[in-house]
Amino acid sequence: MGLETSRHIITKRLILVPHGLDDVDDCARMWADPAVVRMIRDTPFSYQETWSRILRYAGHWSLLGYGYWVIRNRENGRFHGELGFARTYRTLPGEAAGLPEVGCTLERTSWGRSIGQEATLAVLRWMDDVACIRDTAAITDERNHAALAVLTTNGYRHCDQMDFEGKPFSVLVRRADALGVDVAPA
Repeated sequence: MGLETSRHIITKRLILVPHGLDDVDDCARMWADPAVVRMIRDTPFSYQETWSRILRYAGHWSLLGYGYWVIRNRENGRFHGELGFARTYRTLPGEAAGLPEVGCTLERTSWGRSIGQEATLAVLRWMDDVACIRDTAAITDERNHAALAVLTTNGYRHCDQMDFEGKPFSVLVRRADALGVDVAPA
């Protein structure tokens, strides 16, 4: 699918790299868009909240060896969004409890172009092959059909439901043994 070099992932159309200072403004614009956050919460994120989010991402890379990537166009560097994994320590139900959570947010102009699908497949392969973390979870608003399609296409299956910020969210898991992935230590 793509060339992986340490923390950088390159696919046919995309380059994914951990966040840097130059990414803050692009991320802040995306998170301030009411259409982007409508299925996450009722109000857009402030610049300060986005900055705190990026610091959490950096902390994940520093402490856990994985985190979130900025998604950019491989040819022109155009910002598409962000995607990655986090240890949220939120209370997830059942078999999702304690698993790293995948999350993907795309800016509005990147919707409907299979960017989320391409980037998700690439980071899942990175998690499987580089981080050797093969069991992961996801939560998403039950109305977010695009996110649910990307997740199920990439091996996630619905396992439960939970309330998140007053909305019903689907809880999904991706288990390596269910995918036929070799789960022996690398």
